[in-house]
Amino acid sequence: MQRRYEILLVVILSALVGILALWKVFLHVGYIYQRDSYPAYYLTSRQLAISLLNFPAIMDNVYIPIVILLYFNLISPEIADWISYFLFPFALAFPSMYFASRYFLDRLTDANDKIKIVTSIIVAFFYAISPTAYYFSHWSNYAAFYALLPALIAGTFYSLEKGGITGAFLLSLFASLTTTDPRGFIFTIFIVLTVLLYRHKKVDLITSLLSILFYVLLNSRLFLYLIFNLHSYVSIGYDISNVQLWLNYYTFNLLDSLRGLSLFRPLVSYLSFYSTPLSHVNLLIIYIFSFAFVELGLLGYIFLKKRSVATYFLLLYLFLVLIVSSNVYFLNHNITLNILYPVWGYFAQTPLYPYLWIFLPTYISEMILAPLYLLVALV
Repeated sequence: MQRRYEILLVVILSALVGILALWKVFLHVGYIYQRDSYPAYYLTSRQLAISLLNFPAIMDNVYIPIVILLYFNLISPEIADWISYFLFPFALAFPSMYFASRYFLDRLTDANDKIKIVTSIIVAFFYAISPTAYYFSHWSNYAAFYALLPALIAGTFYSLEKGGITGAFLLSLFASLTTTDPRGFIFTIFIVLTVLLYRHKKVDLITSLLSILFYVLLNSRLFLYLIFNLHSYVSIGYDISNVQLWLNYYTFNLLDSLRGLSLFRPLVSYLSFYSTPLSHVNLLIIYIFSFAFVELGLLGYIFLKKRSVATYFLLLYLFLVLIVSSNVYFLNHNITLNILYPVWGYFAQTPLYPYLWIFLPTYISEMILAPLYLLVALV
């Protein structure tokens, strides 16, 4: 009975988070317009659904229910656009992070249920309305990957613990949720491999290999499309790689990456009072506040009694931060990092160049916050 009330609470809070995140424009259908997603209001519902069955929307598994509603004329294109921005990532990120936090708290702490629930709610709330969530909300596939990544991490641990056919099916299901386009596919595999490496159990490897069969069956639509429309990826690959492949490695400062903000780097400036004599103090407070979760996670880790899975979160977080960072300013010196840049520079001279866009660091920046927030939950 308590679990039912908890699920009901999460559903209600998920809806409220979406409303809170978009409160200024929540009641306006078609309220967000930006360069990559102008709503196709000139199409009928069925016409829009058919257009979404083409590249690249066909890759996004979690968007398929909206396509089905459109195809059967149950919602209009305007409502579909409204639902998309409401769900991705705000309303989906909350239950994803909540249940991931709850899962690890249940297994690694002795706290009572009320403390676990409150802790999970707080962490999930901040994850769902982080500046990173707002930034990626303009692209439903990026936003869906950001929202569902905590569920993938916890789901991978849970599936491997279950083992056998049940565990293999569950793992394929969790992996299918974050397969939002070819990049989501690649980085979903990355997360599963890191968990396998951390647990290093032979039985886990067997479960993960068995899950491939279920994954292929669940995503047969996707793989058939890739086989028969590979030219679509090749044709756009050159353009995307030319324009975007190198961008992030030149602009992601280490401090921005630590906060998981990457290209989007606010310093919570709405708390600042620049006209006051204490403006420099306010700016210092703002800067410290913008790193609050980083400080809590890194420093709190030292005092954790049970560090097993927390070590995985910490290592995954630090690895992602370093791999996406371009430089760090230290002791009046600007130190260049760009760890991946030489790798892509090498592959750019090979026939693989049209496919390098699949490894764009945009997804890496989306992955940074999930392990950090899960670490904070344990702290």
